[in-house]
Amino acid sequence: MIGLAAVVIVFIAVKAFGGKDTTSSTTTTASAATAWADGTCGALVTWKDSVTAAAHSLKTTPTRDGVNQAVDDAKSATKTLADTVRGLDAPGTAAGAKAHDTISSLETQMQTGVSKLQSAAGKVSGLSGTVEAVSTISTTLVTMRDQLSAAADALRGLPTGELQDAVASSPSCGKLKSGSSSS
Repeated sequence: MIGLAAVVIVFIAVKAFGGKDTTSSTTTTASAATAWADGTCGALVTWKDSVTAAAHSLKTTPTRDGVNQAVDDAKSATKTLADTVRGLDAPGTAAGAKAHDTISSLETQMQTGVSKLQSAAGKVSGLSGTVEAVSTISTTLVTMRDQLSAAADALRGLPTGELQDAVASSPSCGKLKSGSSSS
């Protein structure tokens, strides 16, 4: 009981004599980390679900129209992902900088993937062209999915701190980890 009283007295003395209050700063950093993790992982899950649906649609409709629709869906999902992630500010920490670099790299990889998808769709002509395009698009979508998974792994491997805790506790980040979709 005396130990608790001493802690309370020290706390009151520190507050009374202008001790630095780091609670607000820590809470703000943790809140920013949570918002960034939830927003980023939510956008990644949405992208993954959209691209998975596009790939499934392409398998069931391997036609010129199916190819064009799958490419349009993947392109739209990638644009939404990029716009969403650009709108989020990673916390100003070393882990935040690493997370930002990971997401920037992923964005570049996704844009490259979309370019490959558009190129393949542009080459569709006749049955053999469609088969080749479907093959290229399917392979590219799998590569993009794998790149997303690698980025998710990198986010889970962030240095210890608020951002790693936020990624670990985010339900959306958990969906990336488990490979489950948002449905």
